[in-house]
Amino acid sequence: APVAVALRPALTAPADRTASEALVDLLDAEQRELCVTGPDGRIVGLLSVEDIAGGEHSPFALRRAIARAEDDEALVATLAGGLPRLLASLLSAGLAPADVTRALAIQSDTATMRLVDFAFHRHGPAPVAWAWLALGSVARREVTLASDQDNALAYADEGGDEADAFFAR
Repeated sequence: APVAVALRPALTAPADRTASEALVDLLDAEQRELCVTGPDGRIVGLLSVEDIAGGEHSPFALRRAIARAEDDEALVATLAGGLPRLLASLLSAGLAPADVTRALAIQSDTATMRLVDFAFHRHGPAPVAWAWLALGSVARREVTLASDQDNALAYADEGGDEADAFFAR
């Protein structure tokens, strides 16, 4: 029989964990499979994202497409088509509403990181230390398709006018 070798510690979940919770765990960990454990801690099975919400409308497929978008327009097109299909897929898989909104929040985070990448590509590296802050529904992990974006930008004040001008762009 074939033998699988783990290259990193395996993500695990107890057998009484719901499919919704397991899917969000997989998405958060950026992994596609987890080991299901019994009450004694022994592995009793393997669960993949395809077992829960597979195919091209999975949260993993959309996240990968977002991360691979080549520019702003491609990203917008990916989100416009992918988010409604993802929502339908997650709901049809029977995920709890709170888990659906958490999965959408992860997609929002991925899109935001990609947009930040595009900005740095256009404008160069930041002149000072900085942090992007997700606020509101994204921070609460309660994103819906109708959510707005509440964000903040914090950066070191040691850069003076140069830093202000950079982040204004």
